Amino acid sequence: MQERLRMYKLGFVNFWLYDWEEFPFSEGRLLLRGENGAGKSVTTQSFIPFMLDGDLRPYRLDSFGSKDRKMSYYLLGEEKEESTGYLYLEFIKPEHRLYRTLVVGLRARRSNSTVEFWGFCLSDGRRIGTGPEDFALFETKGSQHKLELWQSRVLDLDQQLDALSEDLLACTERIRRQQAEQRKTKAALEELERYLAQPEVQALAQKLEELNGALTLAQKQYHDTDTQIQLRQNDLDHQGPDLTRKKRDLENAIGDEETLRQIFEEELCRGPGQPGRGEEPLWRQAEAARDHIRQKDRNLGPEDLRTSLEKNMRIASTLNTYRIGIQPLFSSEEGRLRSRVCIELYLDGQRLDLLDFIRRLEGQREAEEQLLSREDRRLCETILNQTIITKLSHRINSSQEWTQRMSGIMEQLNTSMGLRFSLVWKGKPADQQKELDTGELLKLLRKDPALMGDADRQKITDHFRAKINRARERSQMEATPATYSELMREALDFRNWFTFRLFYQKGGAEKQAKKELTDSAFNSFSGGEKAMAMYVPLFAALAAQYIPAGKEAPQLMALDEAFAGVDETNIESMFALVHELGFDYIMNSQALWGCYPAVSSLNIAELWRPQNAQIVTVLRYHWDGHVRRLEES
Repeated sequence: MQERLRMYKLGFVNFWLYDWEEFPFSEGRLLLRGENGAGKSVTTQSFIPFMLDGDLRPYRLDSFGSKDRKMSYYLLGEEKEESTGYLYLEFIKPEHRLYRTLVVGLRARRSNSTVEFWGFCLSDGRRIGTGPEDFALFETKGSQHKLELWQSRVLDLDQQLDALSEDLLACTERIRRQQAEQRKTKAALEELERYLAQPEVQALAQKLEELNGALTLAQKQYHDTDTQIQLRQNDLDHQGPDLTRKKRDLENAIGDEETLRQIFEEELCRGPGQPGRGEEPLWRQAEAARDHIRQKDRNLGPEDLRTSLEKNMRIASTLNTYRIGIQPLFSSEEGRLRSRVCIELYLDGQRLDLLDFIRRLEGQREAEEQLLSREDRRLCETILNQTIITKLSHRINSSQEWTQRMSGIMEQLNTSMGLRFSLVWKGKPADQQKELDTGELLKLLRKDPALMGDADRQKITDHFRAKINRARERSQMEATPATYSELMREALDFRNWFTFRLFYQKGGAEKQAKKELTDSAFNSFSGGEKAMAMYVPLFAALAAQYIPAGKEAPQLMALDEAFAGVDETNIESMFALVHELGFDYIMNSQALWGCYPAVSSLNIAELWRPQNAQIVTVLRYHWDGHVRRLEES
């Protein structure tokens, strides 16, 4: 049986704040710890995923998907104009001491936004280093340059320390002067309080308060009386002319009502729809006409209507081709808003009013639906194409096998809490009348197209037509128009044909029956059981992906802010789970040490970077399963 490669050490050369830094693993395990900003995530994400996929896009270099930092920043920093750096990840076969090293070189220039990178693998036993038998990334003169760089940094730190000492002395003197001022102010306040406490002073203050209250009351009474007088006088002045004005307004209103009645009758005879006076009383017909107008549109005038129409045309740009216009029907009358507008559109070179335009479009839609029926037929023929069926079947089978491997791994895991999980990838039932459930659809798709009958073809056509129509309706509701190809791609996405169902089983020798892990069941779990329910499927999915790999292939895992949210009493169970699955890992955390009996061996690197200093100090520890020891640099 071939021995699996394990991570042995990772290294940085001229990268971020590292001149040349190596992080060794212990039995393929490394934990990085430190405060925020110390460099834990930078160190982790530079290797997994970048070392494995070579993707330089910023969001791939950040575990939270941020686009703030590009790879060029980690090479140039704030001051460099050009820089070349290396990342390397060394693997080992422990029993034979055989080494394999992945190396990636990077070069950035401030004048050029692109980052050059190249990679190679050392498989001849040589290792990265400066010894005579090692593979050198730089010439040896680089060591002298590194020493000079360190000396320069030490000198800068000394100068910063002197400046901080001077600032501290100045702050101490300012504090002394402020304390003296505070003592003087306190003495003056005490003297003022003794004066105010004298009986004669307090009596004067009480008398002054009573006089102020009486004065305020008198002023209010005077103001109220004056207001009442003014109101009564105004009533007397306006009562006579107001009656005359009201009489004149009433006569004008009666005349306006008669004119508006005549206008409304004329409107009824103009349409649209089915014009005519009708048998209903005129006031009922007026109410019916008003109810057909949306509440927010009832006060719109012609200019408001034109503005609203232009706004909607800008939003729905597809209407621009119809040359929408507004034409008046009645001439305005002096002193009265007597107007009506007609919305006109052009379709196929012909000018139409709005109702005729709608009728014409409905006719075209019916013709297009007939055309879509022919497109549906071609869709069925496309779906039944042997190449597409083969690809779909292969991907579905691969996904089902992966799910089965996941479920098998979860069922075999012996957690410390006697909790086991299993997974089912179940086909979804039909959502609509003409859709098929996933099981029936797969049976039809796996048939030989030459032997498929018309009824089966029609079922497939109806199924995907219903899927496409529903996707089209959803895109229209969300105001995100989609092409027919996009709708068909969504309908053929088999991942939407299935759903995952997670089951759990409790107990030791006498196990309970399997139950589905619903939200209510999850909420009833203890803290440790919840952690298991979250991490067991995640780790099982990763382990299932590694099963088809070669026997020598390393099984790697990276966790940023490992096990955040899991309480301290259950952290050891998480580590035990990782070790049972046999992963090599690099984790980082602000608080974890990883020193648990379930962890047989672990290297720990604590990163120190106080106040965002331009240097990272690494304290190294080793846990041997019993004791954690600080190692010499």
